[in-house]
Amino acid sequence: MANHRTISSVLSLCLSCWLASDSQALAKTIGRIQVTPTDRVIVGQRVTVAIDVLTDEGWAKLSRKPQIELPGTLTFVPPSGSARISDNIAGESFTGSRTEIWLFPLQPGKLTIPPMEVEASAQTFGASSEEQAQTLMLEGLSVTVRQPEFTLPQASAQPARIPVTDRLEVSQIWSKFPEQFCVGDGVTRTLVQEANGIPALLLEPIPFVKVPGAEVTKREPESDNQFNRGTLTSSRTDAATYLFTEPGPIRLPSVEIYWIDPADGQLHKKTMEGKDFEVITKSDNRQGIAGPPPTAEERWGPLQLAGFVVALLLSATAVYFAYQHFANKHTVSPKHKKSERDAFRELQSTARDEDPDKLLAAVYAWAFQVVPRDESVHAWLALHAGTSRHLESLEQSAASNTRFSDAPALIRTISLARRKHRQITHRHAQASPLPPLRPHKRVT
Repeated sequence: MANHRTISSVLSLCLSCWLASDSQALAKTIGRIQVTPTDRVIVGQRVTVAIDVLTDEGWAKLSRKPQIELPGTLTFVPPSGSARISDNIAGESFTGSRTEIWLFPLQPGKLTIPPMEVEASAQTFGASSEEQAQTLMLEGLSVTVRQPEFTLPQASAQPARIPVTDRLEVSQIWSKFPEQFCVGDGVTRTLVQEANGIPALLLEPIPFVKVPGAEVTKREPESDNQFNRGTLTSSRTDAATYLFTEPGPIRLPSVEIYWIDPADGQLHKKTMEGKDFEVITKSDNRQGIAGPPPTAEERWGPLQLAGFVVALLLSATAVYFAYQHFANKHTVSPKHKKSERDAFRELQSTARDEDPDKLLAAVYAWAFQVVPRDESVHAWLALHAGTSRHLESLEQSAASNTRFSDAPALIRTISLARRKHRQITHRHAQASPLPPLRPHKRVT
C-alpha cells in the first residue's frame, strides 16, 4: 500500500513538470518592424519606425532600444517609454509593447533599414511567472525618398532644405529704437520659429542679408526641443544686429520662411516684414535735426550729475551774496532808524511843499511805524479817524501828477488817528488781567 502511494506521488510530480514544460514550449514571442509612411516620402519628412515585441502568454518588451544610424539620415529617439499594445495574429491574442524611433532623411534616394537583432524579455502570467530574455530577428525595410518639386522665387534665399511639418509659427521682435538714427547706432532683429513633430536641428537659419550702409552681426542661434505626451515641439531663435555706417535711407528687407505640410504636400510661406530707417550724421544731429532722445543713463551720467551739482552750488552762492548785499544796503541800523515821532515830524514838514509824491512817501514811512503789517493804511485811518478820503485824494494826485491842496486836512486826520491809537494803547497797558475762573485754586 505504501509503495502504491509513492508511485502515485512520483507520477503526479512528473505530470506537473511535463505540463509546465509544455506550457513554456507553447509560449510564443515575436518581433516585427514597420515604417510610416511607406511611400511618397520627401526630404525632411519624418519616417516613424515602430518595433513591436509581442507574446501570447504574458507581456513582452525590448530590453534596450536598438541603434539605427543610417547615412544621410537624422535619427531622433523620443524620450518617452514604450507603449503597451495588443494584437490578434492568426486568431491568437498577443500582448506586448511598441517602441518608436524617428528617422528624418536629409537627401533623396533609397532609405534602407537593414535586418537587425533586438534583445527582448517576455514575462509569462501564472504561478510560475518568470521573465525570460530572448533575441529576436527583425526583417529589413526600405523607403524611397524624393526631393520636393518646388521652385522658390528668385528674390528669396534658397534654403538648404525646407522643413516638413504640419505647423510652423514665426514671430519677429525688434529692439527698442528712436525715431531718428545717427551713424554708429544699431538695431537688433530677432526671429523665433516654432514647429511640431521635427527637431530644432531641421529648422533652417534665418537669412539676415547684408544691406548697403549697414554692417550685420549675427548672434549664435538658440534651439530647444520639448517633448510632451508623445508630441515634439521645437523652436529656433535667430538674431542679428544691424550697425548703421552711412547716412541716408536704409531698408532692412522682409524675410520669407517656407515649409511643407505633409498632409497636403503643399508649400507654405510666412513673410516677416522689414523696416525703413532714416540715418543722419552726428553733426546734423547737433545742428538741430531731430535725433534719438537720450536715454536715462545719458541724461544723468556721472559728468552730467557733477555738472548739475556744481551749477546748483554756484546758483546758491550767488543768491546768498545778492541777499547779503541787498540786506546791507537797505537795512537801517538801530542808530539811524527813525522813531514814530521823527517820522511824523518829517510828514508835517513835507506837507508844506504840496508835492504829492514826497507827501505820499512820507505818509507810508510814518505808517510803517504804527500800522500793523497785516492791515492797510486806509483801513487803519478809517478805524481810528473815521475817514480815509484824504489819503485816497493824495494817491489820485500822485498818480495824475497834479498839485495836492488838502495836505492840512490830511495832517489833521492823521493826527486824530495818532491820538486815538495812543489812547487805545495806553488803556491796554493799564488794564488789569482777568481774575482766574476758579479763585480757590492756585494757578501755577
